[in-house]
Amino acid sequence: MNSAAADAQRIRKEDVVIGGFTLVRDKQRYTKPQVKEVLPHWISSPVTCSSDLSKGIRVKKSALLEKFLVKNLRSMGIKRLFPVQSTVIPYILDFYAGRAPLFFGHPRDICISAPTGSGKTLAYALPIVQLLNSSSVHVIRAVVILPVRDLAKQAEETFKRLIASTSLRVVLLAGEGSFASEQQEIYFNAEGHISPPDVVVCTPGRLVDHVYNTPGFCLEHVRFLIIDEADRVITEEKQDWYNVFEGALYGAMHLSSSKDLAIQDLVRSHPLPTIDSQCTMASCTLQKILLSATLTHDPGPLKRFRLNFPRLFLATSLFEDVSSQTCLAPSDEPSKVTTEEDRIVNKYTLRFDAYPLPDHRNVKPPISVGGASTGGVGVFSIPSGLKEFVVEITDHHKPPFLAYLVRKLGHEKVLCFTNSRESTKRLAFLMSKFNGLQARALYAGLPLPKRSRILKEFGSGGVQLLICTDAVSRGIDIDSVSCVVSYELPTSTKTYVHRIGRTARAGKTGVTYTLLLHNQVRHFKMRLRAVGMGKVKNFPFHASKLRPYEQDYQNALSELKKSFQSRTVHPSSVINGQAGKINKNASSSAQATHRAAADVNAKMRGSGEKAQMDPTS
Repeated sequence: MNSAAADAQRIRKEDVVIGGFTLVRDKQRYTKPQVKEVLPHWISSPVTCSSDLSKGIRVKKSALLEKFLVKNLRSMGIKRLFPVQSTVIPYILDFYAGRAPLFFGHPRDICISAPTGSGKTLAYALPIVQLLNSSSVHVIRAVVILPVRDLAKQAEETFKRLIASTSLRVVLLAGEGSFASEQQEIYFNAEGHISPPDVVVCTPGRLVDHVYNTPGFCLEHVRFLIIDEADRVITEEKQDWYNVFEGALYGAMHLSSSKDLAIQDLVRSHPLPTIDSQCTMASCTLQKILLSATLTHDPGPLKRFRLNFPRLFLATSLFEDVSSQTCLAPSDEPSKVTTEEDRIVNKYTLRFDAYPLPDHRNVKPPISVGGASTGGVGVFSIPSGLKEFVVEITDHHKPPFLAYLVRKLGHEKVLCFTNSRESTKRLAFLMSKFNGLQARALYAGLPLPKRSRILKEFGSGGVQLLICTDAVSRGIDIDSVSCVVSYELPTSTKTYVHRIGRTARAGKTGVTYTLLLHNQVRHFKMRLRAVGMGKVKNFPFHASKLRPYEQDYQNALSELKKSFQSRTVHPSSVINGQAGKINKNASSSAQATHRAAADVNAKMRGSGEKAQMDPTS
C-alpha cells in the first residue's frame, strides 16, 4: 500500500462512541494536488532570441538578403538587423530554398512575441518582399491584416520603401480613401495598366468589403497571411473576416468573380497530407505569421486560425547569447552548385550550430509565473533602454506634473494616455492654457487627415504634449518620443505594455511615468510582477516642486470654467463632443454638460485650496 492510500485510510477512521458520547478524532488535513497548466509544446518551448537590440548584426553581413533589399535598407537609415529579425528571416527563407523540411507539404506557421519597437514589421516584410520578387507573376500573394488604419498605413509605407526599384506593387485597403478609389488601385497600376497588387495591406472589415463587392478581387493565389497585433485582431472579431478570407482563399466562394478581369484560376484545396501534390509543392501553400508584443499564451483563441505545426519566436531579456549574430553570416564551406539558379539559392547556408534547432535543444526551460509554466509567453518583456517609474500623486496635482515634465525635466515630446475620449479632450484643453506649452488631443474619432497633421506637428516638435487615448498605443511609430505618461491607471497590463512601447523604440532610450493614487500603487505593481515585469521604481517627487506652475494651473481652470459656462464650446477642444450653443431644454448630453459645469463651480467654491480637482475626471 502506497503512502497516499495509507494517508487516506487514516483520514477515514471512524469516530468512537464512549458512554454515549462520540469521541471525535483528530482529522488530518490534506490539500488536493494543484493541477498545473499544460501548454502545447510549441508554446511552452519557444525559440528564444535576445530583446537587447544592440545584439543584432550589420545589414551588410546579412548574407541571405539580396542586394536590392540591402540598398533599400540603407536608404531607410537602417544599418543593423535586430535579434528578432536575424532569427526569423532565415527561418522563413529556408522553407522556400529547400534547406528546411516541410510539414505535410507546408511550411510551418510562425508566431512572434517581441517587445514593441523591436522590429517585428521588418522581420516578416523583408523575407516576403525577397520571395515575391523572385517571380514575375503579379497576383495578390501576401495579405497583411492590422486592426486599425493608422497601423495599416504605417505598414504600407514600410513595404513601399522595401519594394523600391522592383516591379512589385502594394495596395492599402483601410478606408483612407473612397471605396471606388481603392477598387481602381486594385485593378490598375500607376501607368493605368491592369496589374493586380502583389501585397495587400488592410483592416479586417475592409478586406471583407472587397471580397464581397469588388469584382476580380482574387485571393486564391495568396501565399502569406500576416496578422499584426494578433491579440487585438482575435478579440475584435469583425464580420467573421477569417472565415470569409479562407472561403475566398480555397475557392469555396467566388463572390467577386468577373468575366472582364480573367485571371488564371488556381483553385486549391485545404492542406491534406494524403494528396501527393500537397506534399511536393510549397509554392501553392499558405503560411501564416502572427505577431504581437503581448501574444496570448492561451491556445484556445489561436485555434480558429488552424495553424500548421506552428513555431513560436520569443524575444526575452532572459535569453543567453548563443552566437545568434552569425545566423545570417555566410558559410565558411564552399557551396556545391551546378547551375546559376542553384548558385543563387545555395550560396549561403545556415550555421546550425548557432541557430536554434527544431528539437528545441537551444531553448531555455519554461518560465514559471504564478505556479504555471508559460514558456515565457504571457510574461511580457519591454525594451532594454526603457526606465519605468510610478508617481504617487493626487488628482489635482496631475496637470501641473505634466507641465513639470516639459518645462523642468526637459522632455520635448511627451505622449500622455488617458482612459477615455472625454478625459483626453478636457486635459488637452486644460494643458494648452499653460504658458509656453503646446498640447493637442488625439483620439479615434478625429478625421484621418487631422490625425495625420497632429502627428506630424508632434513629430516635428511643434507640439510638446500629445494627449491621446489607447487608439495610438499599438504599433504607431512616432519619432523620438522621449517620455510616455499614463495619466490614469491602465485598464490592463497589456494596455500598459503597449503604452510604454511608444518610447525606447529601435534601441533608443526612454522613460515612462504612471500617475497613481496611493491606494493604486500596490495593486498596480502586483499586476506587473504577475507577468514578469517587476522593475518599476518609485519616482522621487514632492508636491512643492509644482508651486511654480500653480498660477498657470489656476488660469487654466478659469478658462475651463468659462468654457462650461458659455453656451458655445471652444472649437479646438470640443468639450464632451459638443459644438455650438447648449440649450437647457435640448438633449440629455447638453444637460450632462451643464451638470459638469455645476460640479466645477461647486468644487472650486467648496475647496479651501484652489486647485483641488482633476478636470479630466
